[in-house]
Amino acid sequence: TQKYIAYGWDISKAGPEEILANADRFDALAIDGVMTSFRGHTPQGEFYSHATLFNGPKLTRELIAPQKEMVKKFADHKSLRHNFLVCWLSPKKRIAWDDDAAWELFANNLGVLARIAREGDIEGILLDPEDYSGIRQFRWREGDGDYDTVRKLARQRGREVFSAAFREKPDLKLMSLWFMSWPFGGNYRTSDDPNAERCRAKDLWPDFVNGMLDVLPETAMIIDGDETSYYDRGDRGDTFRKSKHIQNGYLTLVEPENRTKYRGKVHFAPANYL
Repeated sequence: TQKYIAYGWDISKAGPEEILANADRFDALAIDGVMTSFRGHTPQGEFYSHATLFNGPKLTRELIAPQKEMVKKFADHKSLRHNFLVCWLSPKKRIAWDDDAAWELFANNLGVLARIAREGDIEGILLDPEDYSGIRQFRWREGDGDYDTVRKLARQRGREVFSAAFREKPDLKLMSLWFMSWPFGGNYRTSDDPNAERCRAKDLWPDFVNGMLDVLPETAMIIDGDETSYYDRGDRGDTFRKSKHIQNGYLTLVEPENRTKYRGKVHFAPANYL
């Protein structure tokens, strides 16, 4: 069933209380849900939000329980019944791939987010992997160690992080502005050999996603939102062609043992811009 989920810079920082305050205005629109994010301060005064989940304060259920109660009220509005919680994958400080404690923190925070999604009747989590801080978390850098070794670590971290989320909500829908359609690695969309292009670019994002696929349960779903749909046109069949490319064109970036799962569980939801 086709659904329209509202997201953009205009509401990217809107918390549940702001969404609820404008719920009647949302109900006047032809939308089915929104993206929202939790934000606030810990008892120690540390700020947390969708932008700090990667390496910010450690979240607990109790800390964001009041906001969970707010999102439960979304269901009272026809425009707020298919909602996602936002999580940026752009840490302000780059995390070493072999830093167990740092990755454990992120796994905890994503797990708490997934649990609140389950308890608050939220469908899923939106991942935004764009490199806003310019630190190239998902690209190999000098000092990381051997590239092939780091690739294995990136896949391991993907397993660890998303295991925490799927444990809390096995039917979680994970939407990302890009999965394998990621435009910041290599020129995968036009390459005859995306895997060779990935190795040339020293891109670690496909390995991280493969870790996610390793632990993806049958009850969960992945949605590739391909933000770069700015210039797609219906009269050229761009959406149909892109959906087929996402399903088939990036398969060399997917490990063989994950390809059946990828083709069955990854869906395309094109961005529509006003």
